[in-house]
Amino acid sequence: MLRKFCLWGALLLAGCTATPEKSTDAVENAGVGGAHCVLMTSVPEEVDGKLNTYDAMARAAKYNAKPVSENMKQKIFSANPNLSPKDIIDNVLNNPAQGSELYNGIRVLDYAIMYAGAYLADSQQQADDLILQRSAQSLAVAAVKVQGDVWIANRKIREINRMLDQQNKDLLAFEAYYRTVGKLSEEEQSYRSSLDVAIRKLKETRESLIASTLEYRKLVKDKSESLELDGRRFYELDHFEASLSEELFEQAALAGRPEFKSAKAQSKGYSFASINRYLAYHYDEVERLKLNGYKANNELYANALEKQAARAASSLIDAIVVLRTQTKPEDTFAQQDKVLDELAAAIMIQNRLAFEAVGTATLDYELVLSKIKTLKKEINLLKNRSLNYAQKEQLLDKKIQLLNLEILEARVVADRAAAVVGLYFYAGYAPFECQLLNQRPAYIAKVLKEGLNTDRVKMLAKSWQEKTPVGSNVPEIEKWAIGENWLEDVLENKVTEKKPVVVPDQRISPAKPKTKADAEPQKLVQPEGDYTPYTNPEFNKRKVMQLGSYVEPKNADLDWNILSNLYPELKKYKPKTEKSYVNGVLYYRLLIKSPSGGFMALCNKLRQDRVQCLLK
Repeated sequence: MLRKFCLWGALLLAGCTATPEKSTDAVENAGVGGAHCVLMTSVPEEVDGKLNTYDAMARAAKYNAKPVSENMKQKIFSANPNLSPKDIIDNVLNNPAQGSELYNGIRVLDYAIMYAGAYLADSQQQADDLILQRSAQSLAVAAVKVQGDVWIANRKIREINRMLDQQNKDLLAFEAYYRTVGKLSEEEQSYRSSLDVAIRKLKETRESLIASTLEYRKLVKDKSESLELDGRRFYELDHFEASLSEELFEQAALAGRPEFKSAKAQSKGYSFASINRYLAYHYDEVERLKLNGYKANNELYANALEKQAARAASSLIDAIVVLRTQTKPEDTFAQQDKVLDELAAAIMIQNRLAFEAVGTATLDYELVLSKIKTLKKEINLLKNRSLNYAQKEQLLDKKIQLLNLEILEARVVADRAAAVVGLYFYAGYAPFECQLLNQRPAYIAKVLKEGLNTDRVKMLAKSWQEKTPVGSNVPEIEKWAIGENWLEDVLENKVTEKKPVVVPDQRISPAKPKTKADAEPQKLVQPEGDYTPYTNPEFNKRKVMQLGSYVEPKNADLDWNILSNLYPELKKYKPKTEKSYVNGVLYYRLLIKSPSGGFMALCNKLRQDRVQCLLK
């Protein structure tokens, strides 16, 4: 049962195979790592002392990479008609137990990128080496992820045992009281039931922690009598520099991914801008949501990310399938370019999802800390007081909630550290050469610690990062992008804004009331919701259709390119960008105009496709 470990890439897609290897000192020719490298298998070394995060990564990769990579090779090179690459992707996406949309997307892209890299490789050895590296990376990330479970388990199991002792004492006291009195009040019966429920919950939590520890020990191949971890923190792994941008990692990925080391890929150069344009044209939905300020913790955006990843993975695999059927050299070269474009786009998308995973884990951590702080205050208000049975029941429930939240806190910290490590791997940090995996775990751990804190800096330094102009006013979108109609409110200038109070001068005669003919026409009310269609024919007379509002003018240009390709009927109009200030922040509105109006049908078509537009 490696379900928790299966949350990461190749390990999940390889069927979560991490069974113990046979005890042998023989050298097995795995055909990986180049002409002079064979992957050796041997009896796992005993754990000497406490395990830190890097030790765990080293042992998980060294002792499990071979079976996992062999399983993955079967899924890539097998001609099994009952399990096509598309079936593997569908199995990941349609399994409700696999986790969030972000990680579903990362996993299916991991498989598709390995699939493409294997077929683009110059030799079978190069393909095997790539699969070995990616399998070892996924195992290392899994080790980081479950480190939090084990660390908290070593502490919370003792706390749970103390709580169980106390609840059992209270239960025995109740039994004695019942035998003496012969009956219980309704309040007493409720508290008696709450003790039973509390004991059951505590036992379930304890069993879960024990199971996590056992699975972790299987992963790192630990057979010692007791397992101790070296510290709670994940060293530098849970420190993520705020100055590092998503674009920086994407650029590093295009420059350093091993999939581009084949002779086929070396002939084609990539630029950050060109692949962004490719993404804009081929994977448009996420681009538009991102331009309009959506975040990964928004359900609409998370679903769009998963769909984008699935489309990119399927498209990449389709391109490889077509490449393998080409017979003419000119057709092969043309399709090879198509495959490389799809591969670069898939790598960019995977990096974006990995970057979002780091941010989402950070948000989860802040939320858990806030809940813990609130719950501790509530518990302190109930403690050291004379409580009735209802209050005792409430206090017991809150203590169990706090226990589970503290366990969750440790897991979220580990999730974030794992997300950071995974992001560096996806951005091109690839330490798991065959030669390294043949070394002792202590040496592998040393290389990982130095690499994740030195080599990654050099790796990122090679990539280009666009500088934000000094003094530029970038709004904090998350503060105002709330509610169902936030975008429409911004477009209509409905965002709360203090306006000066105008006091009329009493010395000036009031203006004459307007006649009926002079009165302004009744204001049309915009439909509720971003995608509700327009129904009032009066809206068809409006001469302006607004397609978006952006913090940078280049985003308006990019969005127009996307929309005009998706909806060719837009091309007969000339787009205009107008400036607008909201709460002192400058935005750029994308508009098209017509002196005769007639935009209602087109706008409703866009809204039906979940593209926001506004008639003005």
